Amino acid sequence: TSTVPFVDQSADCIVVACSDHRFRVQIDELVDHLGFKVPHFIKFPAGPVLAHPLVASVGFLTKAVDAFLEKAIDAAGVKHVICITHDGCSAYRSGKLLGLISKQLTGKSMRELQEEHLRKTAGRLEKAFRGIDVKAFIAEVEDDDTVHFHSIVVD
Repeated sequence: TSTVPFVDQSADCIVVACSDHRFRVQIDELVDHLGFKVPHFIKFPAGPVLAHPLVASVGFLTKAVDAFLEKAIDAAGVKHVICITHDGCSAYRSGKLLGLISKQLTGKSMRELQEEHLRKTAGRLEKAFRGIDVKAFIAEVEDDDTVHFHSIVVD
């Protein structure tokens, strides 16, 4: 039995993030810092960039993620979406197919590509869900093991 009481309160934002457990506490702290007290979390591997066609690799997956996000935004009735990706995301590790192809085709680093995909994904969400404010961040682990969130301008 949980010792935490149930609170029946509407969400004030949706947070779309990678399911990587290593960033859970820091993401909670960021959301609180942004002034949101009742976030609705959607977490899956690769986080918001899974809605980017190149990352998803298969068109139906992008459509499925879009449909999932649409349902969540509609059900929660929120006006704010926070998209977060992070250092060391397995979708962007060098040596993976995405990494090999993108480096050859674009000449961009994994970090540059990850940032571009996050920016485009956040922009797609903002256009698809009119009236929704979308913020995007990349979580970067510093040398002293602190996590710094870099705000990414949404296209």
